[in-house]
Amino acid sequence: METEDLVLTALREAFDHLDAHRITSSAFLDNPSSIAVSRKVGYRPNGRQWVNQRGAAAEQERVLLTPETFVRDAPVRVTGVAQLRAFPGMT
Repeated sequence: METEDLVLTALREAFDHLDAHRITSSAFLDNPSSIAVSRKVGYRPNGRQWVNQRGAAAEQERVLLTPETFVRDAPVRVTGVAQLRAFPGMT
């Protein structure tokens, strides 16, 4: 499974079965592949921040995804949601 497929699966699960209202992420500006995947699935810019990366200052782009901006692919059948919700910290 490719990175983009894994991302889509996790986001779909969060919005459709775990009642997520928003999901945030960030990527270093020198990682255009990560930023491109985020934009492709519907993340929108949500500011920038400077963080410590291996002892040096590095800028990150923060992004925000909501159910309304999420770009979905083909529907997927999901099983095991009840067991996942029963996992500690999921409710």
